[in-house]
Amino acid sequence: MIKRLMRASAAFLAPAVILFLSCDSSTTTAGPTGRTSGTYFLDERGGVVVYRGLNVAGNAKVPDFMPIKEASLLDPLPGWGVNVIRLLFTWEAFEPVMGSYNSEYLDYIARVVSWAGERDIKVIIDFHQDAFSRYQVHGCGEGFPEWAVPPEVKKDKPCNDSSCRVWGAEMIWDFDMHTCWNRFYRDTYGVRARFLKMMDAVSARFGSNPTVLGYDILNEPWGDEVKEIAVLYEDAAKIIRNNDPDSVMFLCPHALISAGNASELPKMSFGNYAYAPHYYDGSIIVLNMWLGTPPAGALTRQKKKSDAWNVPLFWGEFGVNATALGGAKYMDLFYAWLDANHASGTQWNYTPGWTPDGYDGFNDENLSIVDNTGALRANYRVRPYARRTAGTPVKFEFSGSDSGAVSVRMEWDHDPSKGETRMFLPREALFGAGGYAVAVTGDSLEYSYDNEELYLICESSVAGRKSITIRSEN
Repeated sequence: MIKRLMRASAAFLAPAVILFLSCDSSTTTAGPTGRTSGTYFLDERGGVVVYRGLNVAGNAKVPDFMPIKEASLLDPLPGWGVNVIRLLFTWEAFEPVMGSYNSEYLDYIARVVSWAGERDIKVIIDFHQDAFSRYQVHGCGEGFPEWAVPPEVKKDKPCNDSSCRVWGAEMIWDFDMHTCWNRFYRDTYGVRARFLKMMDAVSARFGSNPTVLGYDILNEPWGDEVKEIAVLYEDAAKIIRNNDPDSVMFLCPHALISAGNASELPKMSFGNYAYAPHYYDGSIIVLNMWLGTPPAGALTRQKKKSDAWNVPLFWGEFGVNATALGGAKYMDLFYAWLDANHASGTQWNYTPGWTPDGYDGFNDENLSIVDNTGALRANYRVRPYARRTAGTPVKFEFSGSDSGAVSVRMEWDHDPSKGETRMFLPREALFGAGGYAVAVTGDSLEYSYDNEELYLICESSVAGRKSITIRSEN
């Protein structure tokens, strides 16, 4: 553990979807909410689904914990290709007093879920914490209620302002925070039991909701991955599945895995789950500049874990400060890796309450993809992707240059019984007023555009290898 702490201390200075898709139909777990088949995510018709989305929201970690006040705040997301959000759920907001639930907060979560569903966006309910609690690590944490802090541990006054800028490094060596986790796993004061009861209440509320794709059991936990974290996941999954048997469980490894380390988390005994690590490049977090190391090495390292388990890989968090030098290029490489692996992810983060002074609203972080006007920032651009494949994905490639040259190519082994293939292809954003050419290969492959011209739809009554290429003509 000490070696792991030393390797990660320089990189882990910020909070942290990606799912790698490969097929093994022998391990299919099905349900109306979501299902997995080997390392694929499938929809109700058996089509392979890629989820691209955002964490919502950076300022959900601090009072009043309910930043999405209006449905209209989700209106831009479909136009960006978002089909999933990882919705932060703060235990402190729901159970501020032990044994007493705040129904107003759960109603808020339900409203956001409903608004997302109206926009054809799935929701992962993310039980979020950083550094245990707002009453730990000099008041720079968040997540667990004040009463969850053991009585022998000093409680800090919450601040979550610019003085917390290096909270990620400070928590690594914070003895009190580690004491909190130790008592939690031992259930010394009943906090672990209350955590599971809380999950029971939440999953009971959403057990029949088709918009809820699943649950991220615990964001960036601390503790022994084999003896503590994995055991918690097993217990939590039993409780959630009792209320919501068809939901997907998203399993985040130890907090320090976000710095690129290998995880020791063991394979679970239950099914229909995804390995859901996070990754942040240390140079960008520490120096606010990218030093040129491609993210592919770290991403592929985590892919080995999900491949060994034969489950989807879902990157719960990744991103860069919007002002980071070279950050846009880094993000292009990150998404190119996702494309190459038919993968998915939820970028950190979408914060419509971002301000030029308070940034994301938590610990001086500045990773929101939008500014105070709602305009996209340099750390995000709208990209095409294969949202749904009727068959087996083979290749997806996108390239775009400052000169305006754009190329998109998709290749797959088509299965007519699975329906249509849908590519998110925002033509106006990609090609502007310029023209483009389309080329197809494969018997009887036909294509069309939806009414809003955001999707290209491919259909064929004949099985076999298909491809479609769209290139700008200017």
